[in-house]
Amino acid sequence: PDGAIICGGGSVELSDNAFTLSVTGATPGDFGLYFYGTMPASIPFADGVLCVSGSVSRLPPPLVADPSGSASRALDFTQPPLNGIPPGATRYFQYWYRDPTAGGTGSNFSNGLKVTFHP
Repeated sequence: PDGAIICGGGSVELSDNAFTLSVTGATPGDFGLYFYGTMPASIPFADGVLCVSGSVSRLPPPLVADPSGSASRALDFTQPPLNGIPPGATRYFQYWYRDPTAGGTGSNFSNGLKVTFHP
């Protein structure tokens, strides 16, 4: 496998509160966690590349990928830490997941996702 792919769906209007992160290609039945930051990065880390930096926030709780290796999370912009994103801000999202069959460190990352939010 080539690793996990993250994508976003729904509205980037913060007032709609209707944006969802999805990942495919993660390890089926293993844990993962969405997180985001204020800056992009490209840093080799674990068995992948860390694409997020700056002020970084996790989006708990961890998820377990379904049998196809997919996991999704609806974002709630009325709750911390997401309620601190101002209109017009760009955030960089990524998914970290356990990947014990790949060898190495046993963990990996999805690609990065850049999202600019509107009022």
